[in-house]
Amino acid sequence: NATIIEINPENTMMSSYMDFSIKSTSVNALPELISIFRD
Repeated sequence: NATIIEINPENTMMSSYMDFSIKSTSVNALPELISIFRD
């Protein structure tokens, strides 16, 4: 029951299997990650 998050500016072979696929660098994705876990 884990939530799987991919952070990568490009699609990967595994992107479609992720609960969240954030198309960004990790530095830029941090605010989005915070909002996901707040809600």
